[in-house]
Amino acid sequence: MKTRTRGLLTTIVCAGSAIFMTANLGFAAAQDTATATKQDAAAETLPSPQELVDRSIRASGGKANWEKIESMEQKGTFSMPAMGITGKVEIMMQAPDLMRTNIEIPGIGMINEGFNGTTAWSINPMTGPTVKEGMELVQAKRSASFKAQMNPLQSYTSSKTIGKASFNGTQCWVVEATGEDGVSKLYFDVESGMPSGITMIADTPQGQLEMTVKTEDPKEFGDIKLNSKMTISAMGQNQVITIDSVSFAKIDPSKFKLPPAIETMVKAKDAAAKTAPEETPKG
Repeated sequence: MKTRTRGLLTTIVCAGSAIFMTANLGFAAAQDTATATKQDAAAETLPSPQELVDRSIRASGGKANWEKIESMEQKGTFSMPAMGITGKVEIMMQAPDLMRTNIEIPGIGMINEGFNGTTAWSINPMTGPTVKEGMELVQAKRSASFKAQMNPLQSYTSSKTIGKASFNGTQCWVVEATGEDGVSKLYFDVESGMPSGITMIADTPQGQLEMTVKTEDPKEFGDIKLNSKMTISAMGQNQVITIDSVSFAKIDPSKFKLPPAIETMVKAKDAAAKTAPEETPKG
């Protein structure tokens, strides 16, 4: 694989892997690709964002069934069709805010990302180990929130319904949600109530990246219904995540421990912070 192609792959996978954690209901991030019209808003009373989320919860199995779940492990396939790349993906989550993603790509290796409740990290064979900071950390925390899998509004500071738009081939209600990292747009299928995707600006080691995520093909897994296919579009390329199996059994806590390389980086950072000279007040 040429260096340029590997670099492109690194950028897209790094951005997309932060989104994989939200695959359960199909929420992600990017700049809007569909515009809700003022005519839509004027034509009928807009449902509130919470009403749309409540309808989505009912459509995907109901609040009681969601609240029984404290762990989720999804396994499936990761692909980038334009590059002819196919691999395996594993997504693990544990309440309240533990997560781990493993992506195995032939010819590239294993890409790992995680959040242990405090530290967000990534290990990529093309870029090495990284501890996330700033907006990358904010977005990782949101992705790892188990409660946000049922109710994504909990991870935003404010939200409002702005109208309808055509998204992923269906008519959707559009919710504009604002968080520390800016504005995202969440799409809910008008007919089924299921989530259809989200758009936003994702923060990556290579800079901010416009991303659009479309979700489809809902399937029954136990007592809940999940969108089993997610397409992430960025930089003119598509990533496709297809979930084949979901387990709700408790996950071994060791799965969420910091890898040795990340633990070393965190300890070095903490030590540096303790020994850094204090600023002398001016006056």
